[in-house]
Amino acid sequence: MLHQRALEFPDTPCYLFPERGQTCTWRSLWQEVKAVAVGLRQLGIQRGDRIAILMEGCAEQLICIYAAIAAGGVAVPLSTYLTKEELRGCLLEARPAVFIIGSAEQHIAYTQLQGVVADRPGTEALSDTHWIPHHAFVLGSAVDSSSFFRNYKTLKSEPKPEYRPAIDSLPVTVHTPAFLLFSSGTTGKPKGILRSAASFMAKKPTDEIVKAPAFLSFFARKGNVYVNRFAGLSLLPLYHLAGIGILLTPLQVCNIRLAMLTRFNPVRALQSIAQTKARFLMGTPHMLQAMMALEPATTQLESVLGIIFASAAVRPHVVKQAIQSCKNLYFFSVSYGSTETGAVANGTCFLPNNRHVAVSLLLRVMRRLNYLDGEIALEAFFQTTASIGGKVARQVEVGILSPHTGAWLPVGQEGEILVRSHRIMPYQHTGTMDAQQEEGWFKTGDLGYVDARNCIMITDRLKHIISRGGEKISPAEIEKIMQQQPGIEEAVVVGVPDVLYGEVIGAAFTEKTGGAVSIEVLRETLQASLSSFKVPQYFLRLSALPLNANGKIAVAEVRSELQHMIQVQHA
Repeated sequence: MLHQRALEFPDTPCYLFPERGQTCTWRSLWQEVKAVAVGLRQLGIQRGDRIAILMEGCAEQLICIYAAIAAGGVAVPLSTYLTKEELRGCLLEARPAVFIIGSAEQHIAYTQLQGVVADRPGTEALSDTHWIPHHAFVLGSAVDSSSFFRNYKTLKSEPKPEYRPAIDSLPVTVHTPAFLLFSSGTTGKPKGILRSAASFMAKKPTDEIVKAPAFLSFFARKGNVYVNRFAGLSLLPLYHLAGIGILLTPLQVCNIRLAMLTRFNPVRALQSIAQTKARFLMGTPHMLQAMMALEPATTQLESVLGIIFASAAVRPHVVKQAIQSCKNLYFFSVSYGSTETGAVANGTCFLPNNRHVAVSLLLRVMRRLNYLDGEIALEAFFQTTASIGGKVARQVEVGILSPHTGAWLPVGQEGEILVRSHRIMPYQHTGTMDAQQEEGWFKTGDLGYVDARNCIMITDRLKHIISRGGEKISPAEIEKIMQQQPGIEEAVVVGVPDVLYGEVIGAAFTEKTGGAVSIEVLRETLQASLSSFKVPQYFLRLSALPLNANGKIAVAEVRSELQHMIQVQHA
């Protein structure tokens, strides 16, 4: 697909990194990918070998990802937010044959990583010394001669005219792994999940991947030329499931220019919108909220016509905030899925009072390609206490299981959401899904139901359910009431350990600009709206909710901060 784009639109811009002043055309990207892929093949990379990539967002990062796959290997993009021990665990699980990192762009310098990746004199010993990377490269700085790292430039090799990528010469099926992605680790240790390229495709492929024809129709070509006038800004990193999915959008859906960030920062994101004139935003609800909370956001977001929410539930107050901040917003999309399941559901909401002919045509093309699975009315987002995940995608089955009886539940009844589709991938360390049911069903750990419109409605996480003295309490119920209070921007409710009850309820919240929330008044309001055992015992005021590298609320960190506050109060 990448090669085809380079043949058809060689000088068309495709990927941009505005913070670094980098712009890739399809031809320049393909040439760089070939050069790195040849270098990897000359190193002896075979089918299935892992190539770990640890660097912030830049052109070289996506070049390495594509090159790893073109060489027949598996791309393993890693988060630069990982601690040294987390990185050690990910590398031991992945066991890459090649390790490529940035120089000083993450909080661990490459010279320190010798103790993480290899058992060598003068470095820390690994708990498992059977794995040592065969090759390690560093990007962007001179390399210490005593280091076993080599300069990234030495990896690239000029391909011969007759060169063809390994994927053209080796058999590829829908099950051939292309990515090893690690789950976000919001509440626990990240797990590695193998994903094939086919699992990112909108349509279910046949068992064998058939190469696309060498030409497109005249109208499709003209349409892709026109679409390239639009730019989108992805706020998601390239070690994120949705980030990879968005990366592949210009290949499989439409030839849009895609801008990306070095790493997410709300100020830089707004600057990148102005710099690229981005018309579409893709990110988690919490990323968008962080941008919209800034003073100049309303002015800088005026150019935005569409928002694609990814990776977390979209609550009604976020929808209202987006409509207020983006004055020319024409549509927004929601989705539901995970690193294990891939895309499960999605939906698009068109704002009734806005019209944009060009975007309407673009979305019509995406719908014909089965990239959009259904429209959802705006009113639906404000008529339910649940979060809408979208309409169940084609080729995906969803079932609702009672967590109490284990029985399947009918439409409209709440239970645990189970998924079955070709997009479900195995864990790296076991080769299976740990929570897999019989007949291919995967337990998501989410509570919710499917309504009469075939929409997934998410009500909570099973792991988030608080057990206070045997009483089961849903944090989402409390969070909804807290977020309705004047002055509160965002709220998170968690269970904290307690000797008497096992768990008690703790709530953390942030305030709107200029807001001043009285905890005493907040407690009284909740007492009037909730059963007494559901009222939080502890409240923590935060300047901002902690997010993990994937833009999700770091629930474990919120719980830790609450526990620290409780210890201080009891000291």
